[in-house]
Order: sequence, then C-alpha cells, then structure tokens
Amino acid sequence: LIFARTMLTTKPFLAIALLALSGASAFSFEVDRRAFASTIAGVATATSAIAPGPAHAADKWVYDNAKEVEVVSRYKPKFDDINQIYGLGKGLEKLEAKVSSGDDEQLSKALDGLRAFNKDPNFYSGFAKNFISKVIARGAADDARIGYVREAATLVGSCEGLLRGEEEGLSGAGAAKEATARVRKAESLIGKFLAESGVEDERVAAYVAAH
Repeated sequence: LIFARTMLTTKPFLAIALLALSGASAFSFEVDRRAFASTIAGVATATSAIAPGPAHAADKWVYDNAKEVEVVSRYKPKFDDINQIYGLGKGLEKLEAKVSSGDDEQLSKALDGLRAFNKDPNFYSGFAKNFISKVIARGAADDARIGYVREAATLVGSCEGLLRGEEEGLSGAGAAKEATARVRKAESLIGKFLAESGVEDERVAAYVAAH
C-alpha cells in the first residue's frame, strides 16, 4: 500500500491497476476523494516528474546484453531507482495467482487490473529507459534491459483480450492457461531486468531468485 500511495501522486490509474492485481481495494487506505481527483490533472506530466534523468559517464564497462557502454562510475544504482519495475513484478505475481485460479471472480478482478494497465502500456518501458539513461551515457535506447521490460508489458497487456476470448482458438480454461504462461514469462523478464540493474537489495535478490 505504501508503494500504491506513492503512485497515486504520479500514475493514479496504474496505482489502481497494481492494487487490483494484488487484490487490495484501490481505496482501502481511505484516499480522500478530492485529493485523488486532484492527481488526475497531473497524469500527463507524471513520467517526467518521477523518472530519473540522464547523467555523464566516466568509466567503461562491458555488459553481456549490449556493446561496450560508458557507465557513471560515481553513481551506484539504488532500489528507489527501480522501485516501479519491482512493484510491477510483485503485482504480476498476484496476477498470476488470479489468472491461474480457475475462479470466475478472480478472473474478473484480473481483467479489471489489466484494463487499467492497458491505459498506459508504455509507462514501464519508459521508466526503464530513463533509469538506463541515468547509468550509461550513450546507447540507452538500444539497451537490452529496456527490451525486457517492453516485452513483459506487451505480454501482460495481451492478456486482457486473451481472457475476453478475442484470440482465435483460445477461450475458457485454455485462455487462462495461456495467460498464466504469458504472465510467468513477463515475471521472468522483469527478473532479468532487476538482476542486471546493478541494484543490490534483498528484495531484488529475492524476486530474482524466485523467477
């Protein structure tokens, strides 16, 4: 809920999406209606408000997922830099449980969360790009780690139509099984991003180990 409170000031509908995916009520922490409404006007500029900015590089490192890139030797990535991506990963764990449950009520809740997620499907890949731009001076747009998050978001977003029976040949239990597989793949991709983020944190380590 602390993470959701933070997101309400930046991406209100994404906060609701994560709450829906995790099973919490969007208003379980009693958000004042007027305060919540006032955040809607700031949605258009939210990304620039929360995204880390670019920095200058000093040293050179080599990543397995990219060509030689310049890295800021003075900067040590921290958990706050990737908390949005970590939060997405934890939300996907809850989504997987709902989609794989076989329960109509749980599937309905999953669809509510997916609908909200798809209102801004590029948010997380944009956040990832801004994070990478903070730790390397050039080549951020082509960095494979951004691709992990972009692919994960695409997989998650596709589950809405899938569960609605909009994909030919898949419906009911078959659609739920395929959606579960896509969400698990997305969780794995988020794990790859976190593992290669350079952030040393017990929460990140635990998520990576689980996926």
